[in-house]
Amino acid sequence: NPQTNLEKIRIRAFYVVPKNKTADAVSNWKEVLETTLIKAAEFHKVQFREKSVLVYDIYPEPLILKEDNLFYDTESTKYGNPKALINIANELEKRVFKKGGDLYNEKFSQRNADEYPVLGIIYEGVGAAGGVIYESELESTSDIAKKLGLSESVIYKVDVESADGFFILSRSFLTEAEYRFNGITNFYHEFAHTMGVLDDYNTE
Repeated sequence: NPQTNLEKIRIRAFYVVPKNKTADAVSNWKEVLETTLIKAAEFHKVQFREKSVLVYDIYPEPLILKEDNLFYDTESTKYGNPKALINIANELEKRVFKKGGDLYNEKFSQRNADEYPVLGIIYEGVGAAGGVIYESELESTSDIAKKLGLSESVIYKVDVESADGFFILSRSFLTEAEYRFNGITNFYHEFAHTMGVLDDYNTE
């Protein structure tokens, strides 16, 4: 969307843990996430030649989800587990960003008109996906796909008003030895989808 202003992008970042995975949660999550965000912001500044700035807020505690991981993942985690992204984002919207939610935080939830808001989810589970959240007057995913010129398989319905883009990345990409080398690259890759950047390769 050429009308979207990306001069200032704010990621509201969460470390989320399904209620049956609390034993797997890492204690240094905040340090890891902040290091990742700082480096991503530096890279972003260079990529956009200082015409866009990336800022962030980190939710202060690990957010323990209400359900077990299978509720969020459903039966398949293919294609980066977009179902988990949607299910978790819907829960965060209700619990953190809506007044009356059990974790509502007015200051953290405030949306500024001059910023492009992004929801960043570091997940204690499987995940690597991201995208733009559009408001549409159309009801069906097939009609939306046709209007955007995209495959219906990449269109999902989501109930999130607090962000214009969202992404999910497994915590393991940032901490596990076999993935860590490319961890920040993977982080920025999924974040880039929140601005509408497409995968430049054939996922098949």
